[in-house]
Amino acid sequence: MTIRIKAYLALITTAIIWGISPPIIKYTLNFISPTDFLFWRFLLVSILILPVFLKKIKVQPFELCDLPQILLVAFCSTSLTLGLLFFGLNKTSSVDAAVLAATVPIMIVLGGVVFLKEVITRQEKIGLALAFGGTLIAVLSPLLKSSGTFTTQNLLGNILILVSNISWATYTLLGKNLAKKYSSFNLTAMAFFVGLITYIPLFLLSSSYRITMNFLPNIQAIPGILFMSLFASIIAYFTYAYGVSLIEASEATLFTYLQPIFTIPLAVFWLGETVDPSFIMGAIFIVIGVFLTEYKKQSVKSEQRSSN
Repeated sequence: MTIRIKAYLALITTAIIWGISPPIIKYTLNFISPTDFLFWRFLLVSILILPVFLKKIKVQPFELCDLPQILLVAFCSTSLTLGLLFFGLNKTSSVDAAVLAATVPIMIVLGGVVFLKEVITRQEKIGLALAFGGTLIAVLSPLLKSSGTFTTQNLLGNILILVSNISWATYTLLGKNLAKKYSSFNLTAMAFFVGLITYIPLFLLSSSYRITMNFLPNIQAIPGILFMSLFASIIAYFTYAYGVSLIEASEATLFTYLQPIFTIPLAVFWLGETVDPSFIMGAIFIVIGVFLTEYKKQSVKSEQRSSN
């Protein structure tokens, strides 16, 4: 099995797990707050991976000069990205979250232009413009519905998810070099340790804990916590980090497009969510924009691989 096929299989596994995650998160948030959900997720994952991490870190310790970047990448990938995602999903639909996730590759391209001074073609510029316009329509689509609290919450939720995507794109760009130097397990473990440290004080200060002084979560939230901890965290994070370490970061993010295939049917038939016409229009613009931005670049990479 070639390295590229291994990367593809790992990233497809990630897409399936993360694709069904938004509806599961959305459902579980009926029984637990985003802060409590994240605290329990980080706690459970940290307990499970700590023994293995302590063994592996002795073999390949982090260099002191890399710690600031490691901590920044860890914060972006868990504390910030997941925090914004969970609070966003608490206010909008899982369908919106899945479609907006398609903006991640565009953000990575923009990050390359702004921070790495990469040059883009006229076709890529048109693609970026279309994707940006589609993102704007998708995010603001709640305003085209009837006014009300639900509309306002959906708009805020969409904005939070968009910022979450920006954080994830930042993690992908910053973590590429680290993934070449350190094992994906150690980097992912650090991300969840940082997430736990971040959310311990937030959990203790949360209203649900202070009012009830009950440390244990609602029993109806436990299946969702277990799925997000074992599958969406331990398995999917490792397969994503492994896949990114084998191929280009921009190519790895293309597997993001598979997630709505698994999200939308589950959200519609299980949660009863609907998709309005304005959001569909925005999604179409995003898909066309991403295709124009990525098509030529991926074709060139394929030709280069064929000639090698």
